[in-house]
Amino acid sequence: MAVFEKRLLRDSTDVLLQLWGGLEEGEELNEIVLEPSKLKEVSSLRLTDVTYSIQSGLTVLLFWEGESDHTLMLPLEGRGRLDYSWCSGLRDPQDDGWTGNVLFKTVSTGQGAKHFSLVLEFAKCR
Repeated sequence: MAVFEKRLLRDSTDVLLQLWGGLEEGEELNEIVLEPSKLKEVSSLRLTDVTYSIQSGLTVLLFWEGESDHTLMLPLEGRGRLDYSWCSGLRDPQDDGWTGNVLFKTVSTGQGAKHFSLVLEFAKCR
């Protein structure tokens, strides 16, 4: 049985979101993890920093959600940190049908149970 937890650690001038969990073999997740419409004083978001640890054989995909199509933000595997503050962050596309939500998906390519942990930092656009 998949275990998926999320915690909003900060909602001020920026947003800090922690995600962690585990999957049994053959399981996948497809979850909306952040909805700007439920945050304080924000019209859209920019992803500025990601710290992640993802077990081998699991890929995490982050998308900007659209009504009919989604825009891939990042594919993540392994361990690392990505700092996008140097370019003001990865902006949502704000195309027609854009919802602004952040979608979290997993793709398992290995055998056995898999675990992951991520911390996402977003800047707010007002």
